[in-house]
Amino acid sequence: MKKGDLILLAGTAVILLLIVSWVCDYDNMVIFTGDEWDYQSIGVNGYNGAEFLTTGRIGEIDDYRFTGLDNGKISFWESFSGKKAYHRVPFYPMFISVSYKLFGINPVIIKYIQLTILLISGLLLSFAGKLAWGNRGFWIGYLSFIIFVGLNYRFTEHLMPENWQFLFLAVIIISLFYHYRNRPIYSVVLGLTLGLSCLNKGTTFILFPLILISDLYYWWVKDRTHWKRMVLFCTMFILITGLWSVYISIERNQFTFLSVQTGEVILDGNNEFCIDGLWHPEWRERPDSYYNNDNLENMPGVIRAGVFYVKHPECLSNFAAKIKAGFAPVPSFIALMSLFLIWLATVIYRDSGSQKGIRGRVAGRIFALFSVCLSVCFVLFSGAMNSILFTVVVVSIALLPVFCGSRFRKEIKLPFEFLIILLNFLIFTLAFYVCNETYPSRYVKTMDGILILLCFYFLSGILENFKKGIVKAS
Repeated sequence: MKKGDLILLAGTAVILLLIVSWVCDYDNMVIFTGDEWDYQSIGVNGYNGAEFLTTGRIGEIDDYRFTGLDNGKISFWESFSGKKAYHRVPFYPMFISVSYKLFGINPVIIKYIQLTILLISGLLLSFAGKLAWGNRGFWIGYLSFIIFVGLNYRFTEHLMPENWQFLFLAVIIISLFYHYRNRPIYSVVLGLTLGLSCLNKGTTFILFPLILISDLYYWWVKDRTHWKRMVLFCTMFILITGLWSVYISIERNQFTFLSVQTGEVILDGNNEFCIDGLWHPEWRERPDSYYNNDNLENMPGVIRAGVFYVKHPECLSNFAAKIKAGFAPVPSFIALMSLFLIWLATVIYRDSGSQKGIRGRVAGRIFALFSVCLSVCFVLFSGAMNSILFTVVVVSIALLPVFCGSRFRKEIKLPFEFLIILLNFLIFTLAFYVCNETYPSRYVKTMDGILILLCFYFLSGILENFKKGIVKAS
């Protein structure tokens, strides 16, 4: 990357740092909401000498710097006092604990560190864009950097692992590119970063089997020496996740991979109360709920959930609800669908002029007009659609290139590295649930950088098609 480009990125980062710092005006308190109370409790308790992952209140209330407390929240909080939060993976609690050990109990410092992490994550989008699309990709990444920070800076005000997940995903994307370009060191970085990401938030775990499948295909079809990089990747991932899994298994005297939460969240996201696609743990307190009467307590959660859907096929609509709840609240996803339709319209309209017959030209322009109208309607009314209609429309849009012929598919230069990330979050959303605590669809939001990159890619394609003469053709 050129020196001038680096100076531009650094200058933009400084400007964004000053603007966000002024807009957010960070305070030294933590909101008692979502998962924040848990992370803050673990950090403060560790500062006061408690064992790692000890949660709840074990000290003076003022030490925890909570805002928004009331009697109900205090009672809830104290019910966890002294317990070990084995449902948490360790990276983010460790980050909070180490920060407090170094700087004292000052959440404001955490918030500024998280702002720095967000800016670095955004900066890396320029590198990812350049790897994907060359020099044009740098500017796509640069614009994505600015929009990414503008859409996600509010995350930095909260003690949430999603702040680190932004960075891990950016590094994973760049490492993936080099992993398939015969750069073994990046295979090590990929395994290490994915492992740390899973120890920060389990939302990226499905990436491991997806990358492994991709590696096997790449080894079989393209490069028979790729197995060496595949082994490096797997070794680092297993090492980093295995060490923690062994530790927590010994602590609990029971085999545990990453955390105790996996089985629970599968059931919490796949039960008769999940008609909205969100997290519904209330089945645990309901004696009449399905899982409290399925007589499968000793079976893995995935099997219990599978049996649930077999016996209650009407609840399969939960999956459409998850798609709607997971993706509709993400502005970059709605923009991506819309821009893809407009891009497709410009390609069809551009090529319709080369059709020899009048029918071909008219049909092409009618389809282009239809795509533009659908794009506008999707932006305006996607939020009002019911979950089934939303899912049908999204799937139809995604499948449009299949029906438009190979010529159009060749024009869509989407790196499969991006598609792997998208597939991970799609599968995760369908398998588990959508979390709307603190921020709507905050799990899916962590791949916002990739969605924004794709938005600007299609926008640049639209402008390029106009430059080639669409306006003149009209």
